[in-house]
Order: sequence, then structure tokens, then C-alpha cells
Amino acid sequence: MICPVCQSEFREGFTRCDGCEVELVAHLERLPDEAFRKLEGLLDDGKAALSEPRSLEDAQRDQELLHEARIPCLLYGNPAVLTSSGAPVYYQLALLPEDVELARQTLAERRRRMLEAEGVEVKDAVVDLTATEIACPACGFVFPRAEECPDCGLFVGPVPAAEPSPKPEGSPG
Repeated sequence: MICPVCQSEFREGFTRCDGCEVELVAHLERLPDEAFRKLEGLLDDGKAALSEPRSLEDAQRDQELLHEARIPCLLYGNPAVLTSSGAPVYYQLALLPEDVELARQTLAERRRRMLEAEGVEVKDAVVDLTATEIACPACGFVFPRAEECPDCGLFVGPVPAAEPSPKPEGSPG
């Protein structure tokens, strides 16, 4: 049995992943082409669930992770903010509405594992962007409010506001 979120394998008799709180599956199936066709149609109709805007690199990394978890998603170039050459500054992940919660769990699990690998507790990774001094959640360096840790370079500032495309309630972050 395999967890569709974290892809951990379980011995016979287990039916649920306690870490991800989802039902286990017997095997991970190939992403069906019809799921992508359905997603493209929903995107064209403005009915696909869209994530928060993010950089192309972040969107590609999250898309790869979701595809590994067998969650169909497409990159959507946010037309609200374009570079001078006409390329989107921000990208979103377009998802089938029924996959939003599983996508949210999958990305949350990735964040938890990344923080754990750095020795940072999830509760310690939250940064108060209104504080006069910020403690970097990655290296612990304390510095005056800024968008980037001057010691390790971790981006800790807010994601610049874009005029995101409308998205249904419950879309993943």
C-alpha cells in the first residue's frame, strides 16, 4: 500500500497514512490524458482551481511534486503581470477542483519535510513580517525587517501582490 501524498510504502494491513491523514492506494497510476483534457477545458472556461501566484521556478517544482503524487495540474501563466517581453512574471498551478485538498496536503507535506531536513520546526518557520527584527527560520540570523536574510539569502518577505486571476473558493496556496 502506498500513500498518494508522501508516497511512503506501508506493510499489508495498513489502510491510512497517519502523517498525511489520507487513505492508502494499492499502486500509483499513470496520470490519465483525459484528466489533462478535462483540466484544459476547465481552465478555458475559468472553472479550474488556481493556486496563489508564484515564480516560474516555484511553480515548476510544485508541478513536478504534484505529478509525482499523481495529481494532474498545468502551469498557467498569470496574464495580470507581464514582463516587458510579454512573458508572465507569476505562474499559477491549475487543478481539477476535486484535487484541491489532496494538492494542498501534498504541498504541505513537502514544506514540512523541507523544514524538518533543515532542523526547523514548522511552527518556527512562520515569520512575522510586521516585526522590527526578523529571525531567519533557516539559519537563525536576526536582522532588521527585510525581504531576504542577509546571512543565508532566504527570501522571507511577502509575495509581491499581483492581480490574480479569479479562482474558486478552496483553491490551494
